[in-house]
Amino acid sequence: MITYNYINEVVINRDFALLKQLKDTLSNELKTLNTFFDEYLETKPLDMKKESTNWVVYKEKLNEYCEVIDNLKSINYFMEKYNV
Repeated sequence: MITYNYINEVVINRDFALLKQLKDTLSNELKTLNTFFDEYLETKPLDMKKESTNWVVYKEKLNEYCEVIDNLKSINYFMEKYNV
């Protein structure tokens, strides 16, 4: 998993080619997660019991989704800042 600290390390080292690769990787991961949510929400009922297995899986994937979005925002910021 790509972390914010790793992204900062790449930027500090001015490895912009790697930064572009990370952006592509995260974009692909985001597409995969979007597909997961589309299929998951169509096939799994999210009942009112927030402790059910369906909710646990949903929350885990949602946290992963949020992390990917945050990392993409950071990469986009750095790419814009350094005109990459």
